[in-house]
Amino acid sequence: MSTLAAPLSVGGTRTSGAPVRTQNVMAAAAIANIVKSSLGPVGLDKMMVDDIGDVTVTNDGATILNDADFFAEIIVEATQAIKTTDPKGNAVYPIKAVNILKAHGRSARESVLVKGYALNCTVASQAMPKKIVNAKIACLDFSLQKTKMKMGVQVLITDPEKLEAIRARELDITKERLQKY
Repeated sequence: MSTLAAPLSVGGTRTSGAPVRTQNVMAAAAIANIVKSSLGPVGLDKMMVDDIGDVTVTNDGATILNDADFFAEIIVEATQAIKTTDPKGNAVYPIKAVNILKAHGRSARESVLVKGYALNCTVASQAMPKKIVNAKIACLDFSLQKTKMKMGVQVLITDPEKLEAIRARELDITKERLQKY
């Protein structure tokens, strides 16, 4: 009995050449970065926490790459978000435009794709907002930190009102520096 194999229709386009090879190498490098610390005779174990809090400790690369479907969707969405077209009309994916922020003590399933720019830093106060929409961003080439006093200089304050006056003056100095630019 003879059967003819019909080509499988996936509904997409077929690409080949140097851009595809480059993307495959970058994908392999990303996977290698995930599992490289668990390989070899001195490989480290990875502790993974799933959605319901179950903990798995392993150094098996296949087990580590098991949260794959979940991350595959995030990766595809991130890649599509940075897609650009070069002058020849070819699709270009500048993978370096995607940044990965790691939050220790969180479940892998809590990972999210942030469309925009995310900062991985601690908040100075719980009253500070965690998310800002339509923000205005200033790009500065100087530090906004308060200048430290020289060695051996002390300021002793006995009146709380004078402390507030000093803080207000520090704020004014920062505003004056901003007005210069």
